[in-house]
Amino acid sequence: MDGNTTARRIGFTLVAVAIVALVVLAALNVGGLRARVLAVVFRTNNGPRVVAPPSNFTPTVPPGFHVSIFARGFK
Repeated sequence: MDGNTTARRIGFTLVAVAIVALVVLAALNVGGLRARVLAVVFRTNNGPRVVAPPSNFTPTVPPGFHVSIFARGFK
């Protein structure tokens, strides 16, 4: 085994241990870690980006349907 292979194995082992430790800590919910891990993994803290439609925007709908503005100006 050369030095490169050994270094790769050590790096893989360290990453695997870190992942296992993170999973165990999240399972135990130490310090609310589970919520923080889930928030990062699923990006639950990203809010929507609301943009105004162009002035002449009309959605395309199937034949027989029509579109109208039901409500606007929500914050």
